[in-house]
Amino acid sequence: MHERDVLLDGMVNVRDLGGFRTKTGQTTRYSVFLRGDAPYRISDSARHRVVEQGLHTVIDMRYAHEVAQRPNRFAGYPGVDFHHIPLYVETTYMGMIRQFRDLGSWYCTILDQGGNPIRDVLHVLARAEGVCLLHCYIGKDRTGILSALLLNVVGVSEADIIADYLQSQENLRAIHAELEGVRPFFVTKSQFENIVSAKREFITALLAHLSQQYSDAEGYMRAIGVPEEDIATLRQKLIVP
Repeated sequence: MHERDVLLDGMVNVRDLGGFRTKTGQTTRYSVFLRGDAPYRISDSARHRVVEQGLHTVIDMRYAHEVAQRPNRFAGYPGVDFHHIPLYVETTYMGMIRQFRDLGSWYCTILDQGGNPIRDVLHVLARAEGVCLLHCYIGKDRTGILSALLLNVVGVSEADIIADYLQSQENLRAIHAELEGVRPFFVTKSQFENIVSAKREFITALLAHLSQQYSDAEGYMRAIGVPEEDIATLRQKLIVP
């Protein structure tokens, strides 16, 4: 039996995108794509074990300053193909304030304005060998957007995509104190509590925007220039024959 939660010492929010039923009755494949939080605290033994078990590619979507503050322990690690592709969206001071007030609309902004890095991430995932780990800082927001796209493009139901996103709420309790310690000075405690939470309205806003503006993940991928070959390969990799 497979378990979707992947337990790695030093990481708290790692899940396998396998085990989901699609609308056509197929199942997503285990040990292809993992979603997670940043591996800056992963223990030596856990790092060695997950590579021995097939981890080949790691994509870090954090901003440059996040990587500098908390270096990725897979960067330069033998046997790991490491990629740093920041899911960066240009913003202003007021843009940051709006982000902390309405995370759902910020997800939509990343979707609309972050097409180039999202296309690059999807290209690496399509071409990668072995198991791929896709992550940001806490594995909820940027990682949640990419995970939703991957699950949507193979026909996983909206209910299951939402449930996968909401799992981060429980997983992140383990680092709640750490997150409070990095709260920006201009953000109130209540605003910060909001942004580190995995709330249904955040992911449903993203899924509604995806449907209304692009029809679905396939339509979005085409709109940002993802080659048809990559879309087909992602489906082939993620679906059990």
